[in-house]
Amino acid sequence: METLKAFIYFIIENDKWITLVVNVLLGISTFVLTIVNLNLVHKQNVIAEEQTKLQKDKDQPHFQISLKSEKDTDDGKYGTDILTVTNIGEHTIEPCEVKADVFIRMTRSKLAQRDTIYALVGDYFMMAYKGNIGDEEVYYSKSTGSNRIYSEIYMEALNDKSQRGDLVYYLIDKVLLLRINYTDIHGEKHEKYYSYSKEIGKEEYTRVFEESDSRGLFFSLNNITYEKLKDALVKIDKGK
Repeated sequence: METLKAFIYFIIENDKWITLVVNVLLGISTFVLTIVNLNLVHKQNVIAEEQTKLQKDKDQPHFQISLKSEKDTDDGKYGTDILTVTNIGEHTIEPCEVKADVFIRMTRSKLAQRDTIYALVGDYFMMAYKGNIGDEEVYYSKSTGSNRIYSEIYMEALNDKSQRGDLVYYLIDKVLLLRINYTDIHGEKHEKYYSYSKEIGKEEYTRVFEESDSRGLFFSLNNITYEKLKDALVKIDKGK
């Protein structure tokens, strides 16, 4: 009983201090709860944003890019290239713009040194069919005789023995780059870049154009030759 009386007396005598302590503790607990609630709200917002992004990613088209060669009717050789871009995603898209370019890449290998040039063939894919809303096939182009010209240059490089004694070899390959612009079902605009069917970044895409432009290497199918490409590499040696 005496202990209870002493406790009550202590509270009465120190009520101001006790009130202060209680208010401080309440303030701290309120602050902690506020921080906890803000953290929960932030996590909920992050989850909502991730779910929205996942849904938007799911709603994007999925482009299937195919480059194949077709037999020519005159001699049965695979001289014609056909390029198709198909949307195999779940949703249709607005008409999209597809820009396809082909470069002939020549690499000269001399011991440990390798020099490479890119020559843009401006008319490799000139005529193209573009699909409409709802079409799965959004781009189609048939380039008659294009692969025949490329193959001739390729074989010339393969059979060039003019500098084999100096261990110099020329390698030829074809580089296909695409830029696809489209509007998705959410009304958002997109621009994607591809090397064949592999998606690449804008820097990698533009780098090839810049290297070709810096040397003025722009040809048409009827004037690109193996010797012209070799001459462009000779200019590298001369510092031009």
